[in-house]
Amino acid sequence: MNLPLYIAYKLLRSQKILSKNTKPAIKIGIVAISLSMIIMMLSIFILSGFKETIKNQVIGFNSHLKIEKYSLSNDKNIFLYKDSVLSQIKKVEGINKVFPYVKKTSILKYNNLTHPVLVNGFDKDYNSEFFSSHLIKGNLPDLGSVKENNQILISKIMSDKLKINVGDDLISYFFDKKTRLRKFKVCGIYETTMIEFDEYYCIIDIRILQRLNNWNQNQVGGLEIFLKDNYSTLELTEKINEEISFDLLASNLYDNFPQIFSWLELQNINVRIIIILMVIIGLVNIVTIMFVILATKKKFYQITKSIGFSNQVLRKVFQYHTTFILTYGLLIGNTVALLASIIQKKFKVIKLDPTVYFMEYVPIKINFTDVAILNLSVIILSLFVLYLPTIYIGKVSKVKQ
Repeated sequence: MNLPLYIAYKLLRSQKILSKNTKPAIKIGIVAISLSMIIMMLSIFILSGFKETIKNQVIGFNSHLKIEKYSLSNDKNIFLYKDSVLSQIKKVEGINKVFPYVKKTSILKYNNLTHPVLVNGFDKDYNSEFFSSHLIKGNLPDLGSVKENNQILISKIMSDKLKINVGDDLISYFFDKKTRLRKFKVCGIYETTMIEFDEYYCIIDIRILQRLNNWNQNQVGGLEIFLKDNYSTLELTEKINEEISFDLLASNLYDNFPQIFSWLELQNINVRIIIILMVIIGLVNIVTIMFVILATKKKFYQITKSIGFSNQVLRKVFQYHTTFILTYGLLIGNTVALLASIIQKKFKVIKLDPTVYFMEYVPIKINFTDVAILNLSVIILSLFVLYLPTIYIGKVSKVKQ
């Protein structure tokens, strides 16, 4: 039988944590530990959700990887869409989907209103799931038809600026050596919270842009590659570059949008600062609780010393006692943080301004590995700090006769 553990448990039962008779300092300490834990867990959950939401939106518009001809020109890159090249790419494990694209800058005009855009030409294999989930009116363009069609998918921002709706016809101006016009019918309108992309991103049939460039069906601007998961992007970029010919270049979303991901990395620093501050506050409160217990239980330690308990046994009793209280605070903090996170994740109670945060509500991603690491780290640091006040026990004298 572990005697120090048994005594600590009995002390805890007699104290009745958070009862009316509990010392205010202990109550405040437990609340402070719980609040520190809640803030740390919510900070991690929100940052994880924030990063995942932004990353998924960037991937939805631009894929994990792109392969283009290595050239300084963006609009006239010619990629030879040969089966041999495609087979080399598919040799790399971890690839989910590959499809070609052609992009051209253009100006859309409806009545007397105009708006500059980047027209994206895709075939039937493009990332339709993403745009389908953000479609608010109409339908996606039919890119699998036998003949090319004049359907165009635009964003709500374009629709509002041009004052155009589904079913209306607009004119698209393409500027090369000479200006060429094409007529399109709006088939659908999408809306995301990534306003920077919604401002210019629209979709048409790839064959229209190939014809405008005087390309055949094998010539495209590049390939978009979607991976099976988001965690192997950097590794697969290197592998694909090793497989493809020297005049082609594979780039990933981190290369293409460094400003977005640099900004996300800055948020990591903010969360680290918050966690460090909360850990310090939590440890200070643990030490406070320990000294309060020592002060209130001084008579107990004097009596136990008088009947033969050693300093080592009493230190263990004290450490177990404080650990029980710490665990109580951690349990409250974990429970409240998880409940709040689940409620926000399901009901989206707290809203955000999408023009500032790229999302309409506070995102939550609950990762139980992070929860376990955080709790374990707090417990280990606390056990280390617990040793310091136990030195006081050695100075407690026995009950005088």
